[in-house]
Parts: sequence; structure tokens; C-alpha cells
Amino acid sequence: MAPRARYPSYSKQRIVAAYATSGKRPSSCTDITPTNSQMAIINWENVLVPLDWMTVHLGIGITTVAINQADICMRSRSLPQLPHMFAAIEDRIMDLLAEILRSVSGPIFIVSECTTAYVEIVCSLFFPRLTAALRSATSGIYVIGTPNTQLTARELGQWKVNLLRTVITERVFVGASVGDVMNSLAHPLSGRIDVVALCATSIDVGATMTISNIAPSAVIKYVQVKTYEANRVTSPLGSPTRLEDFYSLPFLWCCPPSECVTPAAMSMAAPTKAAAFVASSPCFAAFRGAHVTSSLSEAKQYIGTHNGTFHCDEALAVSMLKLLPKFAAHDVLRTRDEAKLAQCEAVVDVGGVYDAQALRFDHHQRTFAGTFEPRETKLSSAGLVYKHFGREIIRELAAPTTLDDATLDVLHLKAYNNFVEHIDGIDNGVEVASAAGDAKITYNYQVSTSLSNRVGYLNPRWNEDQSEARVNEQFQQAMYMAITEFTDAIHDLVHSWLPAREIVEKAVAKRFQTHKSGEIVHFPEYCPWKSHLHDLEEKLLIPGQIKFVLYSDATGNMTRVQALNVEPGSFALRKGLLPAWRGLRDDELSRVSGIDACTFVHAAGFIGGNRTLEGALEMAVKSLDAPDEETNSLQKMIDNPEVARTHTTITFQGEVPINHLGEELIFSPPFCEFQPTGRATSDSVARADAMADEGIAPASTGTTLYSLPVDRANELDGKHDKLFKHGTMEENARKEAILREINETLIRKNHRMGGIALDGNGKERSIMAKNESATFGSTLVAAPVAATQAHKRRKVESSVPGKVPCASDTISSENFRARILELIESKIQFDMDQRQKETELREQEFELQKRFLEYLQSK
Repeated sequence: MAPRARYPSYSKQRIVAAYATSGKRPSSCTDITPTNSQMAIINWENVLVPLDWMTVHLGIGITTVAINQADICMRSRSLPQLPHMFAAIEDRIMDLLAEILRSVSGPIFIVSECTTAYVEIVCSLFFPRLTAALRSATSGIYVIGTPNTQLTARELGQWKVNLLRTVITERVFVGASVGDVMNSLAHPLSGRIDVVALCATSIDVGATMTISNIAPSAVIKYVQVKTYEANRVTSPLGSPTRLEDFYSLPFLWCCPPSECVTPAAMSMAAPTKAAAFVASSPCFAAFRGAHVTSSLSEAKQYIGTHNGTFHCDEALAVSMLKLLPKFAAHDVLRTRDEAKLAQCEAVVDVGGVYDAQALRFDHHQRTFAGTFEPRETKLSSAGLVYKHFGREIIRELAAPTTLDDATLDVLHLKAYNNFVEHIDGIDNGVEVASAAGDAKITYNYQVSTSLSNRVGYLNPRWNEDQSEARVNEQFQQAMYMAITEFTDAIHDLVHSWLPAREIVEKAVAKRFQTHKSGEIVHFPEYCPWKSHLHDLEEKLLIPGQIKFVLYSDATGNMTRVQALNVEPGSFALRKGLLPAWRGLRDDELSRVSGIDACTFVHAAGFIGGNRTLEGALEMAVKSLDAPDEETNSLQKMIDNPEVARTHTTITFQGEVPINHLGEELIFSPPFCEFQPTGRATSDSVARADAMADEGIAPASTGTTLYSLPVDRANELDGKHDKLFKHGTMEENARKEAILREINETLIRKNHRMGGIALDGNGKERSIMAKNESATFGSTLVAAPVAATQAHKRRKVESSVPGKVPCASDTISSENFRARILELIESKIQFDMDQRQKETELREQEFELQKRFLEYLQSK
């Protein structure tokens, strides 16, 4: 779905003004095409949200105070199943919105007879995920509220009629005048818009059907949802409305009668996921009778921690101790009274003492600087407990699986790195990233859903019950949440990560049986191997020796051969598959490689496939034995200019291989494929080219900008089609600088490459100016068919009698060759300069060490 208007909240920009009128705009056409040919209209009350039911059973009023009181009342009742029930309702709301978003390509309007402020408050209190969806900048959902809540039924109907006319004018036909919209709606083709309406009352249905008065060709599909009746003892999860004829989609309130939940049966609702996990798992037997209190009893033993606002570190620390048999029967005492804490067997996150022998684990002392070696993050109470009891805790959670001491050591460090360390860092205010020197860290977004955040959300709100009993009850829920996620992390390591490591260890030990070089490893079955392989290389003191791995894919029909990265997280390959194979498939690949049963080789050369293990092994062996061809191919082009018009492969070391035609390297800027923005037609572009050939500047006072086509899928994912950078930061920076230099040189020679913009005076303006950007693609030169055809047309035009060829129509291969040689020389000079700088730095370092030794001797 195309992205629509993006605003962060229920701001005025997001809300369609119901009485807004569009002024007459001059237009040269009367029939226009709708920007969005589909739209959906959903009533907020009693269709999306069961407002009547909430009013009857929760006492929700029409004021903010009444809503807050109802929310506090619901949270303070001894009915913990109510939030669970609202979560179930919200699941159906989100399912409905997801189905509509998939089915309707245009905007979605949520219409309420209340104000938008009221809608936002109710949603934020009871339906947080719905609130996030309505506030989303990319959901394409608009919230429309009435400006007056005291309208009569007649006035309300007229308001909805005017509202629908407005949204069609302003959101379906974006940017058009009212007259043009009305003319287009009357047309049988341009007026065919699809409307899906989920209505609550007959007034909504009548208002929806008036669309046909202004758009006779509109296709309108509506469903009237039967609203809640106060005399029916049912919950909003039960309704007789059937919607099988409405695209056969599951609807919000539509469920079998057996699934209906009545207020009388709400006590049977399921507990939260964390509580259910604690109640059923054998390792949490001690938690079932866990008691959190602020009072001390001499007959019991306690684990002490502070009262007041709680955090993730002490919740996890206390719950980890409760997993151990020695603390299983202990209650939890929350206090800051030192006399009471002195009677506790173990104390965490309070007391100002760190003494593992005395079971005191506080980290707030000024002198405390404990870490979990070899990591450098300062420990919190969770890290302290894990450091001293982590091995025992892992052994308890892994039961009945038996772990030896060496394996426990590996898991102990791995679990800290994967789970506990980030809790230590957050509690101690350690930034997740650091900047060199005085540079300031810039965050592009805020992470608010980490475990520490979610535990923090369990603290009562400022306007809720703040009693000790209430906070202690919530702390117990925090313990459940922290220990369930910690247990999931340990189980994943024991039952997934560890078995994969054993497979990798055995495969590495047998690597010389796979190939005599020892540089190819075969996994008999697929497993997550990358991180293990790098770790084992360091452990076995063979870093960088393994070049390829072989493994069967998930279907078992193919053996894949994959090249190893230089280091984890890097795209640079130790040895890639042969450049001549890259991007080829099946029979063509088998013919070029001389290996039977080949299936594919990725264009980046990091992975390929063969239907047999023998074939995959042969692909790896041939790639292993072959010399690097990047320099050879480039030198071949330099030595023979005619190769510039033949199919060639050029790569940088370890980079994505590039297949291109040499002539397109001349007529297209590297890493960019430019096209005109806006609605420029091919005729207008051709006219601009012709004017440029004659030396005529464009007459427009505006700017004709050529920019990159953007991959929409990547844009929606928050990604960009950028250059694959596989070298070090310094190498990548140098490569990009060279390519930019090529780009600028070619742009200066021929403006029709699209790398410049012509302003009103015909002057060149760089595309990299302020507020503009060019995105580097994953191929060295874009090779569209249109570019080749345009080049051929220029050749034909130049042969026409009387046609004087433009100097920029051709670029000689000699110039191209000279330019490549110049760039190579500059690269060599750059490398020499770098080596000289490194030598000077080493000499300076040696001199400093010498002076320091002399200073020590003098003392």
C-alpha cells in the first residue's frame, strides 16, 4: 500500500475538517483521475470500540474525569481478568484493521460522534496498540471527530453527508479543485471509486449511500453492525452479526457463541502469559507461594530489596535467587529500614554494601566499579547475583539436561552478553553506543520496549493507588516478567545455540576430510553456524583460514556453498565465488562453470547452490583455487579499449561484482540510475535534450531535477538501496570518493546523464546540494535498456545528413582509458601516503615510549 499522509498524532493535520470547502483552483482539465480509488469508513463507537458496553459496565462518561475514574476503578478491582479481556478485544480490533489495510488501497477514515480528544483518551487508556496504530505516521488511518457533540439526529446525518463529500474531495482526489472533482465523479470511468463502510446505525448507512448521488459509478459495500443492547447479558465479544458475505473476513465481534464471555464468567479468564508460565513450569515451583511484603516476621526468611519504585535489575536479581533451592522458601521484603534489612539472609540493590560472602549485592556505592570480566559494563544488582550464582541458575534451568563445567563456562559468558549486560547498562546509565572524542551521540529513535522499560511500566501510575500493598503486588508481576524472559533466553542457549555449536565443532574437526586444504567445512545438517565458526577459529588459533561452508537447505533438495565474511558483521568476503558465475542460474551457470547440477550463484558472490554435495564441493574448490580476477579484469579493459564495448566484470576487492556494458559506463553515472522527477514525459525530456544540443537554456524559471528512482519496498522498510561496502571504513570511503569523482567527471561531460539539475538560468547545479540526496545503488553502473537504446538513437541521429553531432554525444575510449589510469594512480598514491603516515605514527610512538623509560630511570 502506498504511504499516505504522515502526522504523528491526532493533530489538526490528521483530522479531516468536516465543514472544509476547497476553493476554486484554475485547472486546464475537467476529468481527473483519483489519487486513491478506494477508501474505507469505520464508525469508532460500537463498531471499532464497544463504547456502549464500556459505558454500562465501567461507568465511562463523556468527560475526561469520568474516563480516568473508570480506568482507576477497573484497575483497582479484584478482577485481574478485565485487562486480559480488553487485550482480547484489542486483538480483534487490530485483526480487523490489518484485514482492511490489506484489502483497501486507499485511506481509512475512523469516524466518531465524539471529539478526537475523547477518542484519543479512551484508546490510550484501554487500547494501547490501537492508539499506536492511529498515531502511526505510515498507517494511512485518519481519525475524524465531530466539532459539536450536541447535534440532533438530523444534524448528525447532515454532518456525515458533508463529511463524506469532504473526504472524497480532499483525500481521494488530492490537490484538485471542487469543480474538477465533481466533473470526474460524474464520469463513468474516473468516477468509479470503491467504498467500504462499517456502520453502526441507519444514519451511517443513509449517509454512506448518498455517495451515489455525486458518484453514480461508485461501488459501495456496507455492513451495519448490531450495537450492544444494555438488556442483553453479553460482553462485546458476543454479537449476532454475521459477516460471511463481507469478503468472508473475520470481524471484530463475530465469534462462536461458545467463545462469548459474560460479566458473570469473567473470573474464568486466563491469567497473563508470564503468570501462566510461572504457574506451569516445574522450575518455578518456589514462585507459586512467593510472598512480597513490607513487614517482617521472625518465623520466616527473607530476600531484601528496597521499597518504592522498582526497576528491572532488582526484580531479576530477586527472581534469580528464588530459583536456587537455598532461597526457594524465602519471602521478599521490600524496605529501606536498615534494621529490617540486617535480618534478611540476602539483600539486593540496597544497603550500600557489596559482599558476596555475606550475600549483600548493592552497586550504588561511590567506590563500586565491579564488572563481569572480560566485559566492561558496570554491574547492577542483577549482574552481581548472576556473576556469583549464574552457573548454578543455568544448571537449574537446563535440567534435566546435564552440562559439564566447560560448557557452563561458555553459557555463563554467553548469557551475560546476550541478556544480563543490557540490564546492567540501562540501570547504571551506560549508553548503548559511544562516540570518539568530543563527538555527540545522535539517536535516530528511542527504544521504549526493552525489558527494563516494560518492568518500569508495571509501577503504578502517578494518579493510581500508590499503597505499599499495591506496589508490592506489581513488583511480584515484575518478578514474573523478568524471570520468564530470562528463562526463555537460557532455554534458547541450551536447546538451540548449544546443539548448533556441537555440530560446528565436529564439522571443523573434520574439515580436512572434506578437502585437503582444510579451508572448506561441511555441515551434515543446517544450523546457525556463523557466530560459532568465528569463535571456534579464535579458540583453535586458525583465524581466517576457513573460506567456504557447505550445508543442505531447508528443503533438502540443494546443497548450498557459502563464503565466509572477514569478520562477524562485515560484508567483505575472505574468498568469494568466481566472478564469472555471479548472477547466473541453472543451465547457463552449469555451462559457464563446467559443473553439473548448478542452481544459482548470488550476484554478490557470497552464496551459491548445487543439487548435489559433490557439485557444491567442486564449486567451492574451483573458487578456492582460482586467483583474484578483479585486477586482471580491470587491467584487461585498460590494455584493450575495445573491451569497453563488450561484456565485462569489474569489482573492488571483496565487493559486489558488477556486470555492465562499457558504453553504459560512459553514458551513465556510476552507482546511480537517474530519471526525471514529477510527471515529466518522455517527449518533454526529448525536447530538453534537443534544446541542450542546440545550446538553448530551458525557458522555465523553475528547476528540472533529475533524481534517483526509489525502491518502494526498501523505503517502507526503512532501508535504502545503498552501496554494498565490504572493506574497512577507510577503504569504503576511498572507493566512494573515487566513484563520486567518476560521476562528477561524466556529469560535466554530458548533462543528459541526469546527474545535474538545470536551474532557470541554464546553470548546472549539483544534485548533492542542500536538502537533496543521491542514493548509491548496489551495482556499479545501472544498465537500463532505455540507456542503451538512447545511445543507439544518438548514433543514428549523428549519421543523418545535415545533423551536426554534439561534442558531448561521444566520449572516446582513449579518454576513458586515461581516466581509469589516472584513478588507479591516485589510489596507489593514496596507499603510499597512508603507509607513510602509519610509519610516522609508529616512530612517534616509539619516541614517546623511549622518553617514558628515561623518565622512569631518572626517578
